[in-house]
Amino acid sequence: VNENPNDFELHKDVGLRLMWLTLDGYLQYQAKAEELLEHAFDLNPTDRDLNRMLGRFYNMRAVAGDSSKAKKQIQVYSALLNIPKGEKLSEEKILTLSDSDFVAYSFWSLGVIIDYKHRGNLIGALKAIFNLEKVLKKRIAKQPDNMENYALAGNYAFFFAGYLPFGRKSRVEDGVRYFEKLRANWSSLRL
Repeated sequence: VNENPNDFELHKDVGLRLMWLTLDGYLQYQAKAEELLEHAFDLNPTDRDLNRMLGRFYNMRAVAGDSSKAKKQIQVYSALLNIPKGEKLSEEKILTLSDSDFVAYSFWSLGVIIDYKHRGNLIGALKAIFNLEKVLKKRIAKQPDNMENYALAGNYAFFFAGYLPFGRKSRVEDGVRYFEKLRANWSSLRL
């Protein structure tokens, strides 16, 4: 890849192969995988598959409490969702996103939350958490039979219960309710 610095497909392919090795437990490849995928992103920030994979790679860091790639996570998901730099999606737009784009939006939000917290802007982080929780509840109300929304809401309820020093009990209770709904409708979940 060093001999072909402008070959997007090569950087993407090798980066994704190293990413899969990392996910299989070979953590020594993580830095190189990210480097190659980030270079591929710089060459072509419009490749949806690359953006989704790189974004999820960053998201794993985020949920582990690693804020070092939060800005990159925001950048990659902004490109995936066509969010201009420094802007946000309207609530109306968020509520009409496809399931996969809404998952991407939630990971974009997580990047924003972690970046705010990392920079010491706790009010910004709390506001972003409350906004994400609000749109999750509205999507569930708007699509009560969409089990994907319950899965996402449950995961975030438990994550934020551990992330914030307050509201734990209500978030855990919400998470349990979301997952009870999932369990009752298990057969309708996508594979």
